[in-house]
Amino acid sequence: MEKSLKTGQIEDLIMYMKSRTNLDLAGYRPTTLRRRISHRMMVRGISDMEDYMNCLYSDPSELKNLTEEITIKVTEFFRDRDVFEYLDSRVIPGMIEDKIEKGQSGLTIWSAGCSTGEEAYSIAMLLAARIQGTGIRARVLGTDISEQACLLAEKGQYPAEKALKIPDEMRNKYIMKNGGTCSICPRVSKLVSFRVHNIFSDPPLKRADMVLCRNVIIHFKHSHREEVLNNFYSALSERGFLILGKSEAVSGDSYGLFRIQSPSIKLYRKIKGSA
Repeated sequence: MEKSLKTGQIEDLIMYMKSRTNLDLAGYRPTTLRRRISHRMMVRGISDMEDYMNCLYSDPSELKNLTEEITIKVTEFFRDRDVFEYLDSRVIPGMIEDKIEKGQSGLTIWSAGCSTGEEAYSIAMLLAARIQGTGIRARVLGTDISEQACLLAEKGQYPAEKALKIPDEMRNKYIMKNGGTCSICPRVSKLVSFRVHNIFSDPPLKRADMVLCRNVIIHFKHSHREEVLNNFYSALSERGFLILGKSEAVSGDSYGLFRIQSPSIKLYRKIKGSA
């Protein structure tokens, strides 16, 4: 079914979704769109693209379902554990020391494309342990294009089995269990906020000390990836950190904006004065 979707049909769907949801999918790779549209067609038992378009026209719930299918990414607490271990042992302590030396009290981390919030809360757990007694005020901002994902993230409540991905010590300290669900404790949740944000069209956050955007730009066309990376460069403070997914990389015109610091976890650092 995926291969049968024609370019013109995809373009018609992109235009319709933009007119109805203000979501511009033009920057997404055609393969990503075909795969996710095909999945929704299969769920609805529809094999013809024209029939599926009629379904979108007549059923607002399917328009919402397709939007979520395209925009919400798979996530979990401490996904790629080695990334968080590296940040906890080799990056965050240095960030805190640098703030103290400069007499600065605020530390901001932006989780872009945060989906339902697990990544943002994972970073906040690391920070909660590290900033205790330092006088540093940490802030984690999670953003996503999906309003539904942000609403779920704000609740900070998840199926209990999701908490099994959290290291034991942190799970015991920061997770509250309630039957088949678990929730983030106030000590961590107070560090985190969420808002709807389009990394293409909305102004980037300013003065972030670190940006995490993992497994997001891989779904974009190369030209749009560079646009997003340029936005992250503008968002970062001097010598701020950027973390991408393990299958992603800084490339093209954006290559001169960042220096690779750890190839294994795709950790980059902003190069001063490159823009």
